[in-house]
Amino acid sequence: MKVLISLVFLALLVPLNSLGQVSTPNLGDKIYWDARTEPDVDEYHMYRGTVPCTDATPTPLTCPGFIQVAVIPQAVDPMDWIEPGPVVFVQDYYYRLLSHNTSQLVSAFSNELNVRWFNPNAPGIPGGLRGTEQGANMFLDWDEPDPDEHIVAYNIWKSMDENKQGARIGTVSETRRYRDNNPGRNGPRYYRVTAVNDSDMESDPAGPVMYVGK
Repeated sequence: MKVLISLVFLALLVPLNSLGQVSTPNLGDKIYWDARTEPDVDEYHMYRGTVPCTDATPTPLTCPGFIQVAVIPQAVDPMDWIEPGPVVFVQDYYYRLLSHNTSQLVSAFSNELNVRWFNPNAPGIPGGLRGTEQGANMFLDWDEPDPDEHIVAYNIWKSMDENKQGARIGTVSETRRYRDNNPGRNGPRYYRVTAVNDSDMESDPAGPVMYVGK
């Protein structure tokens, strides 16, 4: 799978443009960009941060959250690089490039590439997660996994915040169904489900599905 940084180089000391991305790359997938065509360009410096840079004219000095993680020699088009890690899976990372030439001139930062790396050895996300609300009860169901995934259990997660996974409230292994109770029909509540394989590796979460309540 390609993670694309499609860079249009205008001239050194000019920002780079036109980034694209793949939404679900696995760690080990390559990041690509267009090589510069000037004959004196000799290398690229890759920078990475965990928060986006909002400066209008971004540089390593104005994007203090970015650190240099690689120097990549000029090569044939398209250029590519593999993130060696370590990384926190499914955390947001932000990448920018600088190009350098033999006269020690440096471009401005490229636009940002936002990537959430997935663990290539983790099982797939449970499919078809759905919820049925009945009074204070929330019934969760999901689809049967691919046998090649070797799923042995599912973890159920619940949160009051749509953007957070929350706390694990249960685990099932013999069924793909779970019932939870919300006393007083207090809502909203958000549910997610993860799969665990026989190597004790956990998938990214399916969901959320919402319990509305009162």
